[in-house]
Amino acid sequence: MVRLAPEAIEERISDIQEVLSFAETLTLVPAEATGELTDAAREVFNDLDPAFLDTILAAHGNDRLLLCDDQSFRALGIEAAEINCVWTQVAVAAAANKTVLPKEYFRISNALAEAGYFYTSLNAGNLFYAWEESNWSVTPTLQFLLDLFARPTNAPQGVINVLGNLAQIAWAQKPNDEVFETLFVAIFAAFKKAQPEADLKGFAQVASASLIQFVRSRFDGPFQDLLRRSTYLTPVGDIAAEVQAIEERVVARIGLALGKALQKVHT
Repeated sequence: MVRLAPEAIEERISDIQEVLSFAETLTLVPAEATGELTDAAREVFNDLDPAFLDTILAAHGNDRLLLCDDQSFRALGIEAAEINCVWTQVAVAAAANKTVLPKEYFRISNALAEAGYFYTSLNAGNLFYAWEESNWSVTPTLQFLLDLFARPTNAPQGVINVLGNLAQIAWAQKPNDEVFETLFVAIFAAFKKAQPEADLKGFAQVASASLIQFVRSRFDGPFQDLLRRSTYLTPVGDIAAEVQAIEERVVARIGLALGKALQKVHT
């Protein structure tokens, strides 16, 4: 027998009340189909909880879209009653594309991932959103997402793409170099934990190369602007040297931050 403290009991009651309040806002529809199900479909449902068949009948009878994250159940709904089915993240992504709510998409997909939806697709935007929402610190939510990102089963090229994109977004939006370093300490530590033999130096080089390319591309505009505002008395070489000096300082800061992050993970 497990005895709970009063605080734990109150928390459970609060969770149940929250679920009940949400349920009361939902629309109730009858579990009645507009036509007969096939004998094969009925045979399959005989081995399942009645709630599965009720859901299929309700969606079929009201010509509704079945929102479901169980691929097998979606396939069964299509086969048994020819109802339209979609899984949560795709529906949210479609809604985000038609509105101006990209952050809402990241919030929802991050919540799905944290809730255990194993096949939730994450990108650099998801990781950056969690980092920004945590006020540039590594919270349990961000750490959970980084652990998912570091799984050995992830496609290597996808990991490289996300790492490069995240480095660019994080560097451009960071409040200072120290929090950028802290983020990459957490990233490298997650890979070290999930894949002890992972080439962390290689990951750092991927992030560095992506960032340097990003930084240099941003200096094309200032360089041209300096040329337009100069006179024939200002040698082009002097302007180019000035821009290059700024580039080199930024590149040095990038290398220093990533180098420190690697060092902290290895110590």
